[in-house]
Amino acid sequence: MIYVKIQANGLQDVALAFEPGEEGIIKRPPGNPGEGILSSLIIQRTLLMGIILAAGTLYVFISAIREGVPLERARTAALTTMVFFQFYQAFNCRSEIQSVFRMSLMANPFLLFSIIAAFFAQMAVIYVPALQWVFRTVPLSINEWFQIALVTVTVIIAVEIDKAIRKRKRMSPA
Repeated sequence: MIYVKIQANGLQDVALAFEPGEEGIIKRPPGNPGEGILSSLIIQRTLLMGIILAAGTLYVFISAIREGVPLERARTAALTTMVFFQFYQAFNCRSEIQSVFRMSLMANPFLLFSIIAAFFAQMAVIYVPALQWVFRTVPLSINEWFQIALVTVTVIIAVEIDKAIRKRKRMSPA
């Protein structure tokens, strides 16, 4: 778990500090002073993402076990699922309200670099024999990679739906 925290979040957390300010942020009304540091939006989105990440990772692991895949491969697939979820989540965190698809990848090159570096680190953990031994990982099949890609993209879809719903509520007269 320490590996996931450091590898999947370490560089991205630092890179998000270099994210340019959101357009029009100065025009937004101030937050509720009684709300504290974590707004209800942040709490709700954190719970949603936690549920999606846990369910997706469990799904990949349990699917592999049910298919009779060796335990090491099921664990490798679950680990990779957690790491890839975090890649997508880093892009989600760039803005609370703006769609990830409307934001330039190059607006924060540090984030892009951090995700590329973390991707190659994860590939090394899976495919470099010395690291395979340390982390008890094994190479994944193309089908497992496809499943991981499909499952992890759900975090982008869920946040985009949430952003669209919240935008519609903000735009509609109260």
